[in-house]
Amino acid sequence: MVDDLPLERPRPQLRTLTLLVGRITTIKLAYWSALTVAEIALATRVLAVGDPFAASVAFAVLTTLAACAWAAWSARASDQRLGGLERSIPTVATTFLAASVVATPASLPLLFVEIQRAGDGCVSGICHWQAVWYWVAAMAVGTVLIPAVFALRMRRADVSPPGLAEMEGAMAMPRWRIGVGAWSFAVAAAIAVPLGVLAYVLASPLAGIRLDDAVQHFTVTSNVSLLAAAVSLGVLRSALDREHWPSALVGLGFLSLGGLFLAHGLTTPGVLLRGGSRELAAGSVVAFSGQLAMSVPAVLFAIRYTPVRAALERSRVVTPFRLLVAVAVAIVVYDVAALAQPVWIAHMADTMAGYDIANAYSGYNGSAFQADPAYALSVGGATVLLLAFSAYRQSAEFGRSRLPTHAALVLAFLFQAEAQVAALLSPTFSLGFWEYHALLGSATVLAVGAIFLELDRRRGLERFLPPTVVERVVTGDQMSLMGQRRTATILFTDLRGSTALAERATPEAAVATVNAYLRAMARAVIDEGGILDKFTGDGLMAIFGAMGDAKSGAAAAARAALRMRADLAAVNAERSARGEPTVGYGVGINTGDVVLGAVGLPERSDYTAMGDTVNTAARMESLTKDLGTDVVVSEATAAQLDGTVTLRPLGTASVKGKSAPVAVFAIS
Repeated sequence: MVDDLPLERPRPQLRTLTLLVGRITTIKLAYWSALTVAEIALATRVLAVGDPFAASVAFAVLTTLAACAWAAWSARASDQRLGGLERSIPTVATTFLAASVVATPASLPLLFVEIQRAGDGCVSGICHWQAVWYWVAAMAVGTVLIPAVFALRMRRADVSPPGLAEMEGAMAMPRWRIGVGAWSFAVAAAIAVPLGVLAYVLASPLAGIRLDDAVQHFTVTSNVSLLAAAVSLGVLRSALDREHWPSALVGLGFLSLGGLFLAHGLTTPGVLLRGGSRELAAGSVVAFSGQLAMSVPAVLFAIRYTPVRAALERSRVVTPFRLLVAVAVAIVVYDVAALAQPVWIAHMADTMAGYDIANAYSGYNGSAFQADPAYALSVGGATVLLLAFSAYRQSAEFGRSRLPTHAALVLAFLFQAEAQVAALLSPTFSLGFWEYHALLGSATVLAVGAIFLELDRRRGLERFLPPTVVERVVTGDQMSLMGQRRTATILFTDLRGSTALAERATPEAAVATVNAYLRAMARAVIDEGGILDKFTGDGLMAIFGAMGDAKSGAAAAARAALRMRADLAAVNAERSARGEPTVGYGVGINTGDVVLGAVGLPERSDYTAMGDTVNTAARMESLTKDLGTDVVVSEATAAQLDGTVTLRPLGTASVKGKSAPVAVFAIS
């Protein structure tokens, strides 16, 4: 009966498609980036092998298998957490077309590398066609094979709506959780490996190797920054729907990274800005934009873990949407100014630094630390400290949850901090300079993937749970499924006359009528912070106050009942105007101790409340028929309301299992 409810099976909405596009885009970006890094390493002899092309093919095969496995897992996870997706051809086609449009520019750096390899040793034209076919194959994998694996896996998935305990178990206690030992090793590797590689390329004979390729720098930075900004907008689209500041701040951080890094790439000297004062000024603009692309996100990330975030959440003036507009406008203005008037930006940057930044780099042979140690230790050091602080605070969230998504953000912040170190110490176009770009790209892939997974998790849970409970689950505050005793307020509802309606009306009309009323009831429960426990045929059971103050639970249940009264009156008025049958309803509310836990089969269970309090709430609902009122509350609930609503005494009533009669009240 309730299968048609939007609460159970929502139609594909823009935010759902956005999440799926983000998942596929992340896989494509990681796939093409891995191939590009390997190809550059082979081309520069950082990886010395006998047959570079054979090594390329072997690495590509392994990477393709890993990407397809990732796509298969990601599609299955999306179905379980997003739920209710219509596997129609338009939905699948729209999702993968959008993902291809967003992700395909990430394959251009690989194209440039393969074109160079195809022409090695040639007087003109192409001598090595296998390099061209290698890129064609990589494009086919990214645009056809990975989406096909994802789509086929989606179509095989079970789309039946999960039980509440299944949702909670999947989110709060996933099968894949990272242990302390594995996490310690991962953090140590994330810190030691990039810094070790940086030390090696700066101190070894590799320090003299330079990849002076302005076009390659322009292509890599511009495309990666565009992807980071585009995917971040997708993340923000879902975060803004929920006014969720933590995700919004991370999304804004990566939006600013992508937008400012775009200026860093577009103003590469000798590409778009050529000749005269514009090319001379471009050196300062590139350096200044690169630093902004690391410092501004570091500030936004750090705000997520400070009291400033709480102030933002309380503010009625500053909202996530307004802050997004402000940040986006500022980035667009800066990017346009950097391209249109690079001399102005260079003058501003040089004035702030107190010297000519481009000349201080000794014609691109020096590093920021050599040019100005004080700057490197102040601005760069502050950025590193902010990112380290964010990584430390995020690791505390991971410590409570052990969820891979929380771990990914920690590693992303660490990679960005190490990218800042590499940017300060590495001469322009040296191997360390390119490592700085690779670390920023890796941080973006990790963070964006983690945010999408968290938004997937939130969207799945918020179909059943209020935001306060969802926040507990995703931040690692484990909710016991084995059973715990809590004080809670239980609400039961039931429709009057639905049985007779089912006998008179067609099956389709009967189901449509019941769903019209259940939608209003269920929405009132969720909007007032209640847990939608279950649908009971033509009614529902809800739990209030189980995760917080019991008194607030009673008040929330009373508000939900009053909202049902208003909303169902509107439904009846609309149906009467159309000449359709209407039905009555009853609401019963009781407060007391309950046992909360998962009941049922291991593979299919419900998170529910049990005990005498639940039975008494059901009895309150049945009394509405005898007492001729729509809402009946027990004396236990009335004692918790403290005048927040107007009550009218109805006398006493006997309740099964209780020796003394129970005083009951109506809500006026």
